[in-house]
Amino acid sequence: MITASGLDRILIIERESTVQDAYGTPTSTWTTVATVRAQRVDMSAKDFLRADGEGSEALAVFRIRWRPDLTVEDRVTTDGRTFDIIGIIELGRRRTLELRCRERT
Repeated sequence: MITASGLDRILIIERESTVQDAYGTPTSTWTTVATVRAQRVDMSAKDFLRADGEGSEALAVFRIRWRPDLTVEDRVTTDGRTFDIIGIIELGRRRTLELRCRERT
């Protein structure tokens, strides 16, 4: 369970959408779905070791209040860094979501 005082980060949740440019050509763009408060959670030892290995990648776990509209197709941005959502875990029944993310390079 997360408390209001633990929500010390601001996440911008974005979803990819297709729009047409002035010439009618479809173009991919990221649209803001929501701006939410979040808590960054320390990773487990297993995740830390996996991230430190060959081809290392920055992994992060964020907890937010439950939302019905998130998918792994979305991404989050915080502190000038962008992360792809690679997993969504519901903690408690419609209370909290844990977003497992990988930093975009």
